[in-house]
Amino acid sequence: MKNFVLFIVCSWIFMGTGFAQEIDSLATTEEIPAPEGQAAEKKEGLHKEYYPTGELYSEGEYKEGKKEGLFKVYYKNGQLMAERTFAHDIPDGIDRGYSQDGKLMFEGIFKNGKRQEVVKYFYPDGKVKTEANYKDDILNGITKQYDPEGNLLYEINYKKNKLEGVTKQYAKGSKLLAEYTYKDNKREGPFKEYNEDGSLKSSGKYKNGKLVQK
Repeated sequence: MKNFVLFIVCSWIFMGTGFAQEIDSLATTEEIPAPEGQAAEKKEGLHKEYYPTGELYSEGEYKEGKKEGLFKVYYKNGQLMAERTFAHDIPDGIDRGYSQDGKLMFEGIFKNGKRQEVVKYFYPDGKVKTEANYKDDILNGITKQYDPEGNLLYEINYKKNKLEGVTKQYAKGSKLLAEYTYKDNKREGPFKEYNEDGSLKSSGKYKNGKLVQK
C-alpha cells in the first residue's frame, strides 16, 4: 500500500503543478524570444521573423504594434511548433503546441488573457493523455488522466488550484481502485481502497490530513 500511496501522491503533484507548467513551457508566441540580432520594433501588418540561418521562425499580423489574430511559431525544420490567437496583444482563442514531427501535444483556449475551460494533453499517437479544467488560469473542476490505451486512470477534483472533493483512481477497465476525499489540499473524511475484483480492501477516515480511523 505504501507504493500505491506514493504513486498516487506523485501523480497529484504532477497534475497540480507540473502539468500546467509543462503546457506553458511548450512553444508559445509570446514566450519564445526573437532570434538573436533582430531588434524589437513597432510592427504593422503581416510580420515574419527568421532564424539566423534563414528558416522561418514566426509569422502573424500586427495592428499598431500589437498582435492581432493567429500567430504561428515554427521549428527550424519548418514544422509548426505552436499557434495562438491574440486580440489586442492578449491571448484570446485557440492555443496549440506540436512536436517536431507534427503531432499535436496540447490544445486549449484563452479568454481575455487567461486559460479557460478544458486543456487537453495528448500521447504521440493522438490519444488523450490528460483533460484539465481551468477557470481564470487555475485548475478548477475535474482533471482526468488516461493511460496510452485510453483507459481512465484518475479523476481529480480541484477548486482554485487545490485538491477539493473526491479523487478516484482506476485500474484497467475502469475498475475503481481507490477514492479519497480532500479539503483544502488535505485528506479529509472517509476513504476506500478496493481489490481488482471490486471487493473492499480497506477503508478509514482522515481528519486534517491525518489518518484517524482504519
